[in-house]
Amino acid sequence: MSVNKNSYQSKLSKVLAALLSVSLTFILVFSFLYIIKEANHDCTGDGCEICFFINQCENNIKVRSGGISKPCSIIHIILVISSFCFFLSETDILWNTLITQKVRLNN
Repeated sequence: MSVNKNSYQSKLSKVLAALLSVSLTFILVFSFLYIIKEANHDCTGDGCEICFFINQCENNIKVRSGGISKPCSIIHIILVISSFCFFLSETDILWNTLITQKVRLNN
């Protein structure tokens, strides 16, 4: 029984690409959410930890987005979602039904 190595590597690369895109999207979304949540906090001055974390979130967004404009980031989100949907369709998760499995449904 031989295993097709190219097929395994292509599936693995698809899985890794999907995980990478999902993780980057989560980083961006949660950075935005933290900035929104803590925008009106009570700042204590120079040693404010919340300001420090807001600065880190802003740096995450700047580095991850690469300084691209809003339309490009929207296109990036659309591409991530469509690639994730394509990944799901490739693994037959969306198309795996009782009818496609030819299961007989008795009363």
